[in-house]
Amino acid sequence: MADDRTTLRRPERAELPAVAEAYTAANLHDPVLSWVIDDEDARRRITAGPWRETMVAYLDSVLHSGELVIAEDESAGVAGVALWEWTDPAPATGTSPLQDPEGARFIEHAYGEYADRMKQLMELTGRRRPDASAYWYLLNIVVAPRLRGQGIGGAMLRTHLRRLEAEHAPAFLEASSPRNRRLYESFGFADCGEPVELPDGPRLQPMWRPAAADPDRSRSKG
Repeated sequence: MADDRTTLRRPERAELPAVAEAYTAANLHDPVLSWVIDDEDARRRITAGPWRETMVAYLDSVLHSGELVIAEDESAGVAGVALWEWTDPAPATGTSPLQDPEGARFIEHAYGEYADRMKQLMELTGRRRPDASAYWYLLNIVVAPRLRGQGIGGAMLRTHLRRLEAEHAPAFLEASSPRNRRLYESFGFADCGEPVELPDGPRLQPMWRPAAADPDRSRSKG
């Protein structure tokens, strides 16, 4: 479990550059980002430049239209970041990021020569998103490498799931590894269809959590 040195909270807007820096560092060897930008030197170059620049604007949009949770360690600063998006597919709420010119420019600027790989990822995962009801979507949850295995990821997850319980809202995500899948299962998520197969990349398992699941039943580490 995360200990008393770790505080879970929403960041202030002025803190977003620091949050973006921590988020970028924690993502460097993420299996999905490593598939999108499969050359490590290019990944370091892009995440140190345009990707990090656009991340501040991206986190700002999540802060205002979704939910952004950070774990703050008293000695290490931002130790983890969780990004949630509220999704309501029932009404016609607009175009997808790939159809929206501003969203397309965002992807082109952030990923450069790897933008097409990111678009492919979004197309493959977008086909598997639920379309029957409104739900919270876990965009990503990351923990600083040196602090993993201490329950920080699970604590961030539990924090937002308690809000979902109060709202009687379901949740959806894609697990990018067997370890993450086991963690999510312990919080009431279950497999939702077959995995998304990234060509020569990781298998992403769609998972669904009904509104009635209990976020406090698990004390797993993350």
